[in-house]
Amino acid sequence: MTTIRATRAMRLIVLLLLLAACSGGNKRHPAEMVVARYYAGFSKQDTDIVMDAVEPADRHLTGMGFLNLLNALSVDVGFIGIDLGELTQMSIRDLDLELVSQTTDYALVRAGGKFRYLALGLEVPFCDLHDVRRAGDGKWYIDLDAAERMARLEHLLPQREAQIMALAETSDDSISNMMGMMTDSMAIAMNLCE
Repeated sequence: MTTIRATRAMRLIVLLLLLAACSGGNKRHPAEMVVARYYAGFSKQDTDIVMDAVEPADRHLTGMGFLNLLNALSVDVGFIGIDLGELTQMSIRDLDLELVSQTTDYALVRAGGKFRYLALGLEVPFCDLHDVRRAGDGKWYIDLDAAERMARLEHLLPQREAQIMALAETSDDSISNMMGMMTDSMAIAMNLCE
């Protein structure tokens, strides 16, 4: 019970830090606020927050359904309780948002920081560019399936694949090297910025 309270308290602290970092004294663009909420939702594993930040047509692309399924599953093996949801827990640290470009109804927001995978004890830097659009209801939403994003990924993914393959060729079979290679590979894969 104490670990559940501590986990909830940690999630609340992460959310408050994200909100404090994004609210500051300066006025953020609404697109930046949507991206901040998106990452706060992932940190809290709150499907509603994540889905409210994403364009309605793209909500099936968030990956939250799989995380919710794992969170719902727990296995008791004798005196050992295994909570599969605990394996997917992550937090986001040092979130930095930058409005790269904007028009009346479109904004490109760069998000960077560190993902912490709690079960694995890993911290991996990430960078992503989010296409955010103002919808007919006046609200801003992340467009996960944007043509601009697909064009960027089509250009970028072969480069990242080549970097990961080159990394794999230089590794040996030791456990410590394999863990380091996993962290390095994840960092390469999570760098979706040029």
